[in-house]
Amino acid sequence: MPRRQKKVFSYKRFSSGKQYGNTSIARQSSSFADAFEQIYKATGYNIGEMFVDEGVSAFHGGHATKGQFSVFMDAVRQKRKIKKGDLLAVESISRFSRDNPLFSLGILTELVYKFGIKIHFIDFPSVPVPLDENNFESYSKIVFDESHRVRAESRQRQTWSLKAVET
Repeated sequence: MPRRQKKVFSYKRFSSGKQYGNTSIARQSSSFADAFEQIYKATGYNIGEMFVDEGVSAFHGGHATKGQFSVFMDAVRQKRKIKKGDLLAVESISRFSRDNPLFSLGILTELVYKFGIKIHFIDFPSVPVPLDENNFESYSKIVFDESHRVRAESRQRQTWSLKAVET
């Protein structure tokens, strides 16, 4: 039986309905296309499905319980379409999650260790290509710290928005 080719799946997301029509998805798609041509194709990956959440916040993990990210996770857990050795490409940690860093790290740990899915944060060069079970422990603190930073920035923006509404 011929060997199944590895696939790279992409996940793209923007948080708010106010962002409809902006360039967020186009930017993330361009980033993925560049990474595919420069990295994934050369390492034997074929393009898999694209998962897109439009107007789904990741601040409280909503993307993990509804929307396309939850569809991706269900496919991984049920071992449909997405198999051990496949790769999930996400533009940045902030597109992956803005939830509590422990929650984010839990999802990453599940993907990498339980299911053997590799992860690549395209615009985060301090994490190698790909993040997998061989290097996850070494880089998990970097991912945790970046997730914490992104969440703090998002909270700060929310505070500024509330103050602007109050004045």
